Amino acid sequence: MRIAILGTRGVPANYGGFETFAEQLGKRLVARGHEVTVYGRDSSVPRGTRAYLGMRVVRLPAPRSKYFETVIHTLFAALHVLTQSYDIVYVCNSANVPAVMLLRLFGRRVVLNVDGLEWKRRKWSAIGRAYYRLCAWTAARLPVHVVTDALVIQTYYRDVYGRHTDYFPYGTELEPVPDHGTLANLGLEAGRYVLYVSRLEPENNAHVVIEAYSKVSTDLPLAVVGDAPYSDEYIASLHATEDPRVRFLGAIYGSGYKILRSHATAYVQATEVGGTHPALVEAMGFGNTILANEVPEHRETLGDAGLYYRGSAELAVQLQKVLDDPALAEDLGRRAHERARNTYGWDAITDSYEAWMAGLCEASAVHGSRQIELLGVQVNAAPFADVLDAVVNAPETGDRLSVHFATAHSLTEANDNPEVRAALNSGMVEPDGVPLVWLGGRRGVKMERVCGPDFMPALVKRGIPLGRSHFFLGGPPGLPEALARRLGKTYPGLRVAGTLSPPFRPLSPEEDEALVAEINSAAPDFVWVGLGAPQQDLWVASHRSRLNAAALLAVGAAFDFHAGTRRRAPRWMQRTGTEWFFRLVMEPRRLARRYTVVNAHFVRLVLKDALRRRFHEG
Repeated sequence: MRIAILGTRGVPANYGGFETFAEQLGKRLVARGHEVTVYGRDSSVPRGTRAYLGMRVVRLPAPRSKYFETVIHTLFAALHVLTQSYDIVYVCNSANVPAVMLLRLFGRRVVLNVDGLEWKRRKWSAIGRAYYRLCAWTAARLPVHVVTDALVIQTYYRDVYGRHTDYFPYGTELEPVPDHGTLANLGLEAGRYVLYVSRLEPENNAHVVIEAYSKVSTDLPLAVVGDAPYSDEYIASLHATEDPRVRFLGAIYGSGYKILRSHATAYVQATEVGGTHPALVEAMGFGNTILANEVPEHRETLGDAGLYYRGSAELAVQLQKVLDDPALAEDLGRRAHERARNTYGWDAITDSYEAWMAGLCEASAVHGSRQIELLGVQVNAAPFADVLDAVVNAPETGDRLSVHFATAHSLTEANDNPEVRAALNSGMVEPDGVPLVWLGGRRGVKMERVCGPDFMPALVKRGIPLGRSHFFLGGPPGLPEALARRLGKTYPGLRVAGTLSPPFRPLSPEEDEALVAEINSAAPDFVWVGLGAPQQDLWVASHRSRLNAAALLAVGAAFDFHAGTRRRAPRWMQRTGTEWFFRLVMEPRRLARRYTVVNAHFVRLVLKDALRRRFHEG
């Protein structure tokens, strides 16, 4: 793949999280045979730099301005991108929505990492905060792939904007770095200093840390690492402290930064705004004893591997506790490192990104010529046998597929709900309902029905001689187990990796993380998801990047049919498109609205779309 990364200051990483992300992900993708180009600013990238760690570097001008530097530089980068041929353009920071819109106008495949809720930062004026809100609102409505690095931010976009996003956490290196004199040059000793790292801006609360430290009884210095280009007044107020233990070390990058991380007695994460904070993840990777400001983003990242505080008084108490109890400090550091190893290693995150990006390109390259747009959803027109081949062979080809079996109800939901539409369009959408096949035929595209209840036994049968394993997720307690038993009787040799009935309610981040861990530990090739439409489609789209299975398949009623809890319509009704009437007779209370109101709405949408097309073609 050829990948461009925009919206950062560039590489080598010498400023913040996005720059480190570009360097760590970029160099790993290059090592795996991909071409990566990172766009950087002339004020940050050394003159003459054209390559770094195998990445191509494009150095472009950027005006020195607190409010316009990022936006204008990324627009320049987008213009340059339009002269190149990239498979994926990865844009960092929701403020760069103008560049994203330009790229989409010219048909580029764009991924937008929206970062955190920037309008909550105190450094921005009212106009700046309004701009960030507008960008977030716009990003949620653009036909791009939106990425978040925190589940809290993913939940916000879903609940506030109704937008599906893909989640990829920030990463960290995991091995401490030996000190060869760096600490002595900084006036520090290994294991005898407390560390604070962040841009020195008000919402990052360096002043709170310094105030708390004045109440801590210790002779250890507090090492304050960081700077900020537009915060001179605030930085001056920090330097006004009379505590001689506070050492302001400025901005430190590269090996010096890693050495500071590796040998701190304790680390304080005082930020209050953003997604997954890179400094916190890096502190975990180096096994620091961590004290974190009590905000949801930190809870999500750190879990029970650190201590939390609210305000300077509580921070002082928690600092004193870990300084007075080395055993507690050692245990917290061990737990933080273990959590980082399991969740935030850069190699594992690169695995997820690589597979996901390949899936974006694969969906376009393999299925693009056999797709048709129906009411805003890209529906696959490939034959049943070709789809079956693609899925059953996915474990060998390395594809990580998400497969949605769509009906008229699905397309109606997608038309009314941008999140559902984005979820469907992020994967392979198969024409489960006969009306979709008819609609494609009216548009001159020969289509074959690919029905979830038919696809399940077909994939099970094809997978047995290949040793494929299956995980069944969904339905009330006992249903997935009954499904597995009946399929096993019909198809001897079926390998069942696991079954699970999740609660019929939204899961907490902790519960969701445990669910993902359970599925990944079972190591299935295929995960069948039967949560009902459109919930199952949203679930598949939001979990694709976090699950290692080759394919996630949203199938719904197939669970009931093959478990024997519901009867399926006779074959002649399935072929003639009247299966819906059979189901309505069998379950009038549950399905009456779907097959009257919703189907009538579908017909209106089809007629409206036909009139629109005739007008434009005429």
